Amino acid sequence: MDGAQTNRRIVTKPQVKTGLFGIKGLERPDDFPKKAKEAATKIVSLRDQVIESSSQIPAKQILTLMDEISDSLCLVIDAAELCRSVHEHSAWKEGAVEAYEILGDLISELNSDEKLYRALDSCVSNMGADGRAFDEEDVRMAWSLREEFERGGVHLDRAGRQEMIELQGRASALLYQFTCNQFDEADPQVSFPAPLSDALPVWMKGSQTSDGRTVISLNQDTLQGILQVVPDEDLRREAYISYHRQELRVRALEELLLVRHAIARKMKFSSFADYAISGKMAASPKVVEDFLNHLSEQLKHRAQQEIETLKKQKQHYLGLQSDSSPEIFPWDFPFYSRHCRNPEHELACKLIRNFLPLGRVLQGIGKLLENTFGICMREAELSEGEGWSREVKKLELTLSGTLSDEQVLKFPTDDRGLLGILYLDLIKRPAKLGGAAHFTIQCGRLMEDGHYRPPVLALVGNFSPPAHSQEPLLSFGELEMLLHEFGHALHSIVGRTRYQHLNGTRISMDVVEIPSSLMEYFARDPDFIQSFAKHNITGESIPKHILDCVLQENSRFSVLETVQQIIYALVDLHLHTHNNEVGNTRMDTSGWSRKVAYEATGEKRYIRYIEDCDWHASLSHLGMYGSNYYSYLWCKVIASFIWKHVFERNKSQPLAGLPLILKFLSHGGSKDPNEMIGELLEDVLHRKVDAPLAEVEIILIFSAENVMPAHSTR
Repeated sequence: MDGAQTNRRIVTKPQVKTGLFGIKGLERPDDFPKKAKEAATKIVSLRDQVIESSSQIPAKQILTLMDEISDSLCLVIDAAELCRSVHEHSAWKEGAVEAYEILGDLISELNSDEKLYRALDSCVSNMGADGRAFDEEDVRMAWSLREEFERGGVHLDRAGRQEMIELQGRASALLYQFTCNQFDEADPQVSFPAPLSDALPVWMKGSQTSDGRTVISLNQDTLQGILQVVPDEDLRREAYISYHRQELRVRALEELLLVRHAIARKMKFSSFADYAISGKMAASPKVVEDFLNHLSEQLKHRAQQEIETLKKQKQHYLGLQSDSSPEIFPWDFPFYSRHCRNPEHELACKLIRNFLPLGRVLQGIGKLLENTFGICMREAELSEGEGWSREVKKLELTLSGTLSDEQVLKFPTDDRGLLGILYLDLIKRPAKLGGAAHFTIQCGRLMEDGHYRPPVLALVGNFSPPAHSQEPLLSFGELEMLLHEFGHALHSIVGRTRYQHLNGTRISMDVVEIPSSLMEYFARDPDFIQSFAKHNITGESIPKHILDCVLQENSRFSVLETVQQIIYALVDLHLHTHNNEVGNTRMDTSGWSRKVAYEATGEKRYIRYIEDCDWHASLSHLGMYGSNYYSYLWCKVIASFIWKHVFERNKSQPLAGLPLILKFLSHGGSKDPNEMIGELLEDVLHRKVDAPLAEVEIILIFSAENVMPAHSTR
């Protein structure tokens, strides 16, 4: 049987008992800590082998052993992370947490292991001496590992390493305090007179005072609810300002910025933004700032049009004269944008659920994967002990018969022809992680026997359990979310790197959201939705007017929302760039944030930011992303360009998405992302002189002076 036939081999149904997530030996909760201890023993042995043999064995073998260390850790850590997030039974969660703790300590030891680092550093040096022996994947693997080591300061002298340990410990504590709002103070409150209390959503419970007022404790959810429905502007303003007076949180942020700046200086960078963005696709804060400012400039006209719509709504609602031009404040946007809704659009957004039963949506995604990417997706039987809830489904992904033998050979599979396994856990239930997420259980990897170990993944969601319907009915937003997560899954499923450490979504933050953002575009493609959307009872195809209304509603005020994200990204960037201008004193983050917001929107200013509150302190991404918040916009712009020039022009053609897989997704982190995207879009980029103005932002990314130097030694 030739290679192409092997890769097409039909998957057989499993009949044997297996463990949780299909992991052999993971049959009971106490197996998790056992697995962790077994992995720890293996990892210590591999580490000793690297250290003791580094001068005798080939550099490539050192990389293979290092990848084996990473793989042994991830196989247990990743499974434990999923288990503690989704399993129905507390005993399983406790076992996963124990495994996590066992290996967490070992990870800290490995990251600070000077001898292991020296062995890797020697491997990198040998690459320079004999570059012919190493391909690009070897080089990127070596540099990736060394950079991860050095970010912990392991290459510094003893005093420097100790200082880095203390700084990073302090940064972690401040980050937790800031992002989790761990402050010893009560939530701010706002009170409403009886008539206005009736306007509050029924879920917003409050206490009653003796004079009949309702007191509401403010958090992000209650504040948003108040801003959307309370007609009294003074009360909306009071709620907004009360919530955003966060002196303790501001102080924690400013201390965190100081510590991060000290870390960057210790690593010989001028700012934390330089330190954090170095090695990313963008390469430097200057490129990021130029990108964000250019994008803001491109959107100014459309943003002003949306602001004028809000002003007219406010003018009409308040009965102001037609020649007045009321300002729009932050507490106005949720209220007046809600009142701008077209009743027909609002009704359509409710009715569309009936045409998006989960089963039909999954069928539509399955056809999309087969027709566009050459991947077949079919449900498989769960083996005994493999699942963790009765709602879990198992999908097996294989190559489509429409692919040529030459195309098939580019995708090595296991001996059953599997590309990968995808578990779906999409129904909401108690004690389960909220929101939506993509989990890797097992990364793809080329094995010693020449077979490819397929990736194993899980998509987790929280769709409402079936009520009158036999299955969940999705909103348009939930459809977008599901496609977004399938984008991450596709990235991992088709990854075909030798090293698992570089597989699939193990790539820089300003690249990893490109496939997921790209898949969202299919939710806005009428042809795709109409191919599967049928009424859950009558089987009627979705009426065009309902779909048109939903798509129009979905784009309403989208430019203003994008401008808001640009401002947040610029605040994140500037606070992590300009801390060096204040020395060892805490910077005025409130003043900087207002300055950035004003400069980003120019003279128009769109939504007016006021000076007597700390709105930036509620942005938890300032802690979590640390100057990388731009990544989402960066990825969305690139995804938009790929959609326009790769998919929208060719979507009627079979396998239109195959170039995306072959030139980008399959390489994971084994190639320079600038090179991968450049190859995917080479026809467009070669004609960039003729590109319309709306596309200039993407050209900025690929301009020669902004491409990251290969394997920077900084």
